[in-house]
Amino acid sequence: MHEHFEKRRRERGDSFSDLRIEEFSMAKIKRPYVINGVSLWLTGDSEQEIADKYAEIKNSSRPSEPGRKSKYNFEEFAKNNWQYISQTVSRNTNLDYKRYMKNQILPHFGKMNVEDITWRDVQDFYDKYLDKAFSTVHKWRIVLSRLLQIAVGDGIIPIDPTKDKRLTHSKKRTQRAVPCTEQYKKFLNDIERLEHPHERLYMAIVGYTGLCRGEVLALRWADIRFNESILLVERSVDIQRTTKKCPGTIKSPKSEAGIRTVPIVEPLRELLLKDWHSGTYVVTNPKTGKPIHVESEFNTMWKHIRQQINLGPYTSHSYRHAMATTLLTSGVDIKTTQAIIGHSQPSTTLNIYSHALPGKIREAGLIFTEKMVI
Repeated sequence: MHEHFEKRRRERGDSFSDLRIEEFSMAKIKRPYVINGVSLWLTGDSEQEIADKYAEIKNSSRPSEPGRKSKYNFEEFAKNNWQYISQTVSRNTNLDYKRYMKNQILPHFGKMNVEDITWRDVQDFYDKYLDKAFSTVHKWRIVLSRLLQIAVGDGIIPIDPTKDKRLTHSKKRTQRAVPCTEQYKKFLNDIERLEHPHERLYMAIVGYTGLCRGEVLALRWADIRFNESILLVERSVDIQRTTKKCPGTIKSPKSEAGIRTVPIVEPLRELLLKDWHSGTYVVTNPKTGKPIHVESEFNTMWKHIRQQINLGPYTSHSYRHAMATTLLTSGVDIKTTQAIIGHSQPSTTLNIYSHALPGKIREAGLIFTEKMVI
């Protein structure tokens, strides 16, 4: 096939980059490739068809290449290249990725050859987990894709099959429990009942600012500007799977939107002043005076909080969502709410708000009726 392309190029006087294959001129997709120093265009009705042609041509030229393996076992390939993934993610993310590999990805792809994995194999993988939330399967796809992209970069495969547009998965999402307005108000009133200052401080900041758990635990007194009635969110701490020997480390928020200024409302201001202490961090372990950057210490505090006030099915994050919903339903515009909560995309903020839409739709109907119906 290479000889055919070269002959046509010479006859027409084209450069390699200008070479076109007339036999496939009616195809919908064209992609340029360089194989063994020869530039050519491959065409087909789909990306997968082009990938198949590329693999066929490239594999036919491999026997003459000394020292090159003809097939790459996926499990072996993943093991040999894992360092390139682990170097670019945090320790906790790396542990998560390894767990996904062990429990989900390797049982399905481990015995396959990298070159043989197609979009249909990926689809079969998705179909095994239709009962799982889309967001969960998406995390597994990220790990699989990162490995296959390494294979693309090494020239083992032409494209990453996880990016094929034909792939589908049930977009079932687990709806996080969000307290209604009355439950939210009761929670804010119950904060004063908590026994220890560090518990009151944690829950008050969560309830009145919408900060994430890690942002509250990383908050310092120096970040609170009482004179301006604002607090600065500039850092966070991930305490998942941490120990006393290996506590969470302070880092910047995940996105630029996470670095933000949040207003301090009067009830929060009063509580902060009441429970102020001379430590560096706002929420500290009363026994050690150190910040709570270990998961077991936080769990102990959280368990004691739940023993004192009835939180039902709600977590710290539930009240972050409740605040976002309250702001939006109270007339605060989406961009301002997004800035306070720290979301990168307005769609994330609106998705939180979606559970309140049925009531707002009915309210809109009543308003329209009052204004327009005679």
